[in-house]
Amino acid sequence: LTLETCGVREEAADLCAGYAGMGVGLTTALRAAPHRLTTGGEVTIPAELLRAGFPYHQLIPTYMAGDQDRNQGPMPMLEEDCEQWREAVQHMALTATHYLALAREQQSSVPKHARATLLPVVPSLQYLEKLEKANFNVFDSSLVTGSKSDRLRLLLLLGRTWMTGVF
Repeated sequence: LTLETCGVREEAADLCAGYAGMGVGLTTALRAAPHRLTTGGEVTIPAELLRAGFPYHQLIPTYMAGDQDRNQGPMPMLEEDCEQWREAVQHMALTATHYLALAREQQSSVPKHARATLLPVVPSLQYLEKLEKANFNVFDSSLVTGSKSDRLRLLLLLGRTWMTGVF
């Protein structure tokens, strides 16, 4: 749809935008996981990636409480449940990375005047990189706060992508 606003109606460009959209969508679901869980009890990780009866209600006490608070309040998750959660997040992140890589391979099919429509890919790529460094822990504080150098790097990457049309 964004490509159409730029007057682009080409199948190859649509394919690239589709891959970008899937990657950005999956990344957005991962980014939203902590907020959605803490504010509404919603889980953005597909149930198919976790065992039946997965203790979603224990995610908050396990990941959000500091180490000193883990012995107070609700019981934290079992280690195997934590590992399954991490693997589910990793699966989603790798799938998003795969779709973004496909979009990157196909970006030359998008006319230069419309490549700015692919700008949302840039923050998604940066988030997925940081998520991998955080061992796929969506609750890691470094993913939320980010340093000044992270924000500067993102601005530079967005600027480069805006100027060159290549992400």
